[in-house]
Amino acid sequence: MAAKKPLKCDQLTEFTNDVIVVTSKTRKFPTNTQELEVYCKKNQQLVTNIMAISKQCFKEEMKNIISLVGYSYRQRVKLLCKNKNKNNQRAKELLSAGGCLNRYRTKMGKCFDRTANRIGEIKSQPNNLKFPYLCCETGQIRKCIEKISSGDCKNEIQFYIDGALSATNGFIDRTCGEYNDETDKCDKLKPLIVKKETPNPSLIVNVAELIATIQ
Repeated sequence: MAAKKPLKCDQLTEFTNDVIVVTSKTRKFPTNTQELEVYCKKNQQLVTNIMAISKQCFKEEMKNIISLVGYSYRQRVKLLCKNKNKNNQRAKELLSAGGCLNRYRTKMGKCFDRTANRIGEIKSQPNNLKFPYLCCETGQIRKCIEKISSGDCKNEIQFYIDGALSATNGFIDRTCGEYNDETDKCDKLKPLIVKKETPNPSLIVNVAELIATIQ
């Protein structure tokens, strides 16, 4: 039996993009039970890899944040993949939505990439503005995806975005206060200027790195 290849720290970007699926270079959504089996095995491996990298590559704040992401994702994987063939409502909903999500995954991925690059720029902002910018930019993902002309797939895309954003919302929402879609606070922030766009950025990594810089 061949030895497992050691994980490299820079693989975290790849792994976290695979978590979101629409930003993955290789993953698609399952549309039948056989594909769901493969999908769940991959999810479980991602949990293992992310938790391992958090211990191997990071210290203190960044380690805690990545561990929290891994723990949150593990809980979602359990809910989706446990008893997946026995009246698991989440699994049924994902399989029902899979065809639509695969059709629009590239367009949705561009929304995540755009926001990830913009969040990468927030690190240069003053400490007191980092969370306001983060809250406002995260809200833009939903707006961007809702603008996609998705025909009769709107409900399926809504199902996806609610689940996908939960990967970061657990430690963002409670800090946002009035910086949300229901106020004009975000409109009053100076526009962010992205100096250089990174191909295939990771939203989760950029959010974690930003939070780790806040004093």
